[in-house]
Amino acid sequence: MPGLEGAATVAVPMAFGLPLLLVFNAIMLTSTGSTLDSTFASTAKLAAIDWPDRRSEPQARERSLGRWAMLTIALFGNLPLLTIYMGDGIGPAVIAATTISGTMVMGLAPIFLLSFLPSAGPASFYMAF
Repeated sequence: MPGLEGAATVAVPMAFGLPLLLVFNAIMLTSTGSTLDSTFASTAKLAAIDWPDRRSEPQARERSLGRWAMLTIALFGNLPLLTIYMGDGIGPAVIAATTISGTMVMGLAPIFLLSFLPSAGPASFYMAF
């Protein structure tokens, strides 16, 4: 930490150079995309199929309802982030929490990177910690 200035999420990868910063950003973007995809798919299914207890194949009406549910959660889910411009601490706290959780997910990388090695065994799990 000595000599590092600014946000840790940028300062630490930059300390290792631009290539690592780009790899770090690619990992964070992939993680973000995966999380958003799961959130939107779950929201659409909940609104269009689960709550109304529909068990048949989704029709045009259910697909439209699911899309509106995704749009709604996208808009209302970002409202806490807009408080950054209002001067309170909610927005920065939300960003810090998501940054920390996204960084912690990277600890799972050794499990996936070593999973193809038959001899990795428990080592791939323990390296995540």
